[in-house]
Amino acid sequence: MHFRPVARFLLALAVAAAASPAPADPPPADPTMSVDEVRALLKARRAAGERLTGFGTSVFEGTRLERFDVEVIDVLPNFMPKMDLILVRCGHPRLEKGGIIAGMSGSPVYLEGKVIGAVAYGWSFSKEPLAGVTPIGAMLAELDRPLERQARREPSRLEHGPVRRVDTPLLAAGLGARALAGLEADLAPWGFVPFQAGGGGGADDGGVELVPGGAVGVQLMSGDADLTAVGTLTWRDGDRILAFGHPFFNAGEISLPVTTAVVHAVMPSLARPFKLASPGREVGALMQDRTPCVAGRLGPEAPRIPLAIAIRTPRSKEPERFRYRIVRHELLTPSLVRTAVQGAIDAHEPGMDVNTLVAATTLRLRGVDPVVVRNTYANRGTAFNDALLHAFNVLFNNPFEPPAFEGIDIDLLVLREERLARIHEVVLEEDEVEAGSTARLRVTLRVRQGPDEVRRLDLPVPAGLGGHELAVHVAGGASVDPETPPPTSLRELAASLQVPFGATRLVATLRLPTVDLRYRGQVLDRIPNSILGPLVPGLSERALLTATPLRVGLETDWVILGSDEVKLRVK
Repeated sequence: MHFRPVARFLLALAVAAAASPAPADPPPADPTMSVDEVRALLKARRAAGERLTGFGTSVFEGTRLERFDVEVIDVLPNFMPKMDLILVRCGHPRLEKGGIIAGMSGSPVYLEGKVIGAVAYGWSFSKEPLAGVTPIGAMLAELDRPLERQARREPSRLEHGPVRRVDTPLLAAGLGARALAGLEADLAPWGFVPFQAGGGGGADDGGVELVPGGAVGVQLMSGDADLTAVGTLTWRDGDRILAFGHPFFNAGEISLPVTTAVVHAVMPSLARPFKLASPGREVGALMQDRTPCVAGRLGPEAPRIPLAIAIRTPRSKEPERFRYRIVRHELLTPSLVRTAVQGAIDAHEPGMDVNTLVAATTLRLRGVDPVVVRNTYANRGTAFNDALLHAFNVLFNNPFEPPAFEGIDIDLLVLREERLARIHEVVLEEDEVEAGSTARLRVTLRVRQGPDEVRRLDLPVPAGLGGHELAVHVAGGASVDPETPPPTSLRELAASLQVPFGATRLVATLRLPTVDLRYRGQVLDRIPNSILGPLVPGLSERALLTATPLRVGLETDWVILGSDEVKLRVK
């Protein structure tokens, strides 16, 4: 009698275990049909006076798969190098209204229960819903391509002419029109079409399994704004996946986050109907971006760069903070950072015209001291964008090692007024001075929308220069060459990005009649000619010889443009 409660407990456990099914295995991969088999089947049907028909699957609303009819018209040989294209006519009420829909690329097409490929190409201004299907054999070949580090490759641009890839809509949430306009200008040549979508990441996908025909997202940015490209999954075998039927931007080996996606609606348009969608759960990573398709795996997590932006105006009590995660890629990262900055500015001060930015940008890379770039940028913020692009280009294209970004922090003070002044005139108070004394410069600044301002600079003249006539160059700090030694490592290269003279600094440079040698990260200054002559033949091409500079600077309230030069006689 004492064992009955235990027996009842064990029985309950057994019943509960039986009632709780084990996690379902992923569905088996769809059987496939080669393009040669399609060609033979088409020939046989034509001989019999019959049409060759099948179906495709895609999502037009929510996460529910829908079928659309297809009729094989022909096979176009060598559409791409060593790749044919299957031409089909599609039938579905949504497609008959506006043709092939942006976001359908990757939709699998089936004949006799076997997948023959993915909807991937369309024809401009076609009156019928015609599509080009990338053969599944060409796509499957990408699964066996080994992953290995490769030389930097320039992504291929979008095709021109009547035959084009089916657009991959880049759906944005948390970004305004100005931010998206800049992004479109950057990325449109590679086939990205930004659309304002709303919603952002984490849409409720109901826990749907990622299956062929399902909507799939490639998430470029998440956090306070979201950018996700949406297409369709073509094929899955366990954790291996194929999608799109055409390249994302043909970048070769990549690592980008894959998500599920929820389609809210198909937006009708005479020019470009598209799926309005939001990303759901992150489920894996793309690893190959090739001509026939993109390929990846479910499970792995693609690396992202944390981006934090703090933004304020003169009347702000506290900075407003924005946080994002962006993908790491030499083409995408600079554009995404600039897009996030413009989006943060628009969110903080909607409609504000940005004329001057006071910025502190911190780049954190593994194994390298944080790089902090402080400067002021005018020209409606374009100078800041150019500075960001320059820094990323230098780091991504360095000859030493791939940069492992661990974070980017940007602090911005946004000003309405355009704080610009141009050097109008530089005058020496005395044309001739004694060695060991001081040369006094009077600089007239022509201030934008303001009266002229005069600033004075005292430039020490070293002893021992009697009898020389020297050039004195005056410019804004942004145009002064810091003359750093040629870098020999990523650490030295990153350090060289730090600005020694800010754009608001007025800098006078006196070139001395001696030479500085900059070599292997070191500087040997003021080398006499008697030593330099025998030294030069033994130097490598990485050595840098410059006239010795002597500099003084003065901080101003404006970004300084222009320059001037005067001659100084030393007695």
